[in-house]
Amino acid sequence: EAREARFANPEQSVTFWAMKTGNMVFLDQAEFNGGVSFANADIGGRLSAIDARFTNPTQTVNLEGVKTADTIMFRNTQFAGPVFLNYATILDLFVEAREGETLSFPQLDLSYTVIRRELRLRNVALLRWQATRLHVEGPTRLSNLTITETADLDHASFLNLSLGQVSWPAARDQFRLGGMTYQDIAVSADDAGSFDWTALLDLANKSAYSVQTYANLEAFLQQQGYSDLADAVFTA
Repeated sequence: EAREARFANPEQSVTFWAMKTGNMVFLDQAEFNGGVSFANADIGGRLSAIDARFTNPTQTVNLEGVKTADTIMFRNTQFAGPVFLNYATILDLFVEAREGETLSFPQLDLSYTVIRRELRLRNVALLRWQATRLHVEGPTRLSNLTITETADLDHASFLNLSLGQVSWPAARDQFRLGGMTYQDIAVSADDAGSFDWTALLDLANKSAYSVQTYANLEAFLQQQGYSDLADAVFTA
């Protein structure tokens, strides 16, 4: 437990490498002025960093290979530098700001990570989101999410993918969905939660060209009974 702790030296890193705990880790309202590593930690419960601050823009928050039996909670957590959560195995991942606020940071890396239940990114602005071969076994909810430079979801797999007010990179070659699979996908058309099926074709058209992206979407729309839209996807 390190609630409200302050690690003040910007030139030194705090290392919890390969730490093993039988229960929870609390970093709520803690402040880290240097780099932080939880690489290969094995946490028997939740990792909570609500209102924590990682203030060094040149240092990473490294959770590569971390395992948690419960949720990783980054709520209203300030990140000045990149966050690496690649090759992790966790129950839930919540990265979110409170309503009316935005959590902005340069990079979130979820490559090759397995999330056994829910992924939620809400009220977040990123420069880069790396999620190659990310695997989510429960719902994925992306809402009020802005990604400016790069979004790579090549070969990511989702059970239920819900997109609400998501802004993707403008450069088509920097927005990659090749090989991405899902059992269900929907784009929210408004705050009321209604869904816009035509926006799914727009999503494919904005991403780097991949035959598989269109083929997967066509098959999904056929299964949902939207044969006309499936034909439009095939034509595109």
